[in-house]
Amino acid sequence: MKPTIVPCQSITGEVKDFTTRPPGPYPSSSQLPLLRFWDKDSKWPKEKGFSWCGYDQEGLRFAVVFEDSDIITQATANNQKLWMLGDTVEFFVKPGEQEKVYYEIHISANGYLMDLRFPSREEFRSKVISWEQVLAYESGSRYRTVDLKGGWAAEIIIPWKGFGLSQFPPPGTVWQFAICRYNYSSSLPEPEISSTAYFSKPDFHRYEEYHDLVFI
Repeated sequence: MKPTIVPCQSITGEVKDFTTRPPGPYPSSSQLPLLRFWDKDSKWPKEKGFSWCGYDQEGLRFAVVFEDSDIITQATANNQKLWMLGDTVEFFVKPGEQEKVYYEIHISANGYLMDLRFPSREEFRSKVISWEQVLAYESGSRYRTVDLKGGWAAEIIIPWKGFGLSQFPPPGTVWQFAICRYNYSSSLPEPEISSTAYFSKPDFHRYEEYHDLVFI
């Protein structure tokens, strides 16, 4: 399926209430559900999630709200492999189709961060680039997690300097992105994964299938 074109608008202000949809100040036009597009039997996960995007002078912003009846995580510090330890949201950002580099930033449900920078997907997979090199990246992101009744939410601001920029991209610039989730539950043998992207296979690194993010 052709990736969705998602408008990325300039926004101001903090999220005061994650129970509203969209959570202010995010625009409703940027709302994306997290689904399982590769699953022929059921595209909706058992517990739903929704996401929004925007930007400001500080950086690129994302907000997510998840249903979660059983919040689980064993994360105890930043830069652990959070997706293996429990409930986690992952933000993938690729600054343009022609760029090889892309970024992957994780937030655990209990408020820990892991940020990664892949100079090249192929070189990482062939082990030319090591895990230690990818993990050495520090985005400088500002973020928070919030407990909700029957779920949790998170917001992240990835600073422009984290992408090697001094300010936001000019209007009309097109990047690629996907927001992905690992949802753990004591009633499931393995975590249920979902994503905003139209993945034909359950592989979050298939950036050819990310959404186009258009700055306006």
